[in-house]
Amino acid sequence: MINLLPPYQRVQVARERRRKIVFVFCFFLFLFFLFLSLSFYLINEFGVSDLKKEKRLIKEKKSEIPDTEEKEEKMKEFNQVMSGMDSVYSEYNSVTPIFEDISDTLPVGCYLTSFRFDGSSVNLSGRASDWELLLEVEESFKEKFSNVDFSPGSWTQAENVDFLIKFEVK
Repeated sequence: MINLLPPYQRVQVARERRRKIVFVFCFFLFLFFLFLSLSFYLINEFGVSDLKKEKRLIKEKKSEIPDTEEKEEKMKEFNQVMSGMDSVYSEYNSVTPIFEDISDTLPVGCYLTSFRFDGSSVNLSGRASDWELLLEVEESFKEKFSNVDFSPGSWTQAENVDFLIKFEVK
């Protein structure tokens, strides 16, 4: 675009434009510092009040905490109870290895319907597809476990045989 103004007016327009730019820059700089100082003030106000609240809560909690001797006595009592529980649990066999042994022992076509574990004695009930599969179950259980006892009623059916097994874990 062609500027048809005389040279002294061109200089005035350029100065006026620079003044406006400087004014806008100063205005935004002022706003920036205003918001910055306001944010510092608010952080200080809320941060200090939160800090005071936290200190007060800590003092209250410290006053509520019993003496260390009482804590130590309670911890000793708790440890005694836990050691008693540990000794009780250590007397019992874990069920997981028994489940693994049973699942390894049962052939395909045979499944369990109930399971009962009493320390070292296990009672199982289940269903086999036929009598021959039940015979295979009996042989494999006698190899793996001790005192295996099949209920006599298990051998009366030829197909879809319901069985009961009692045995003890080795």
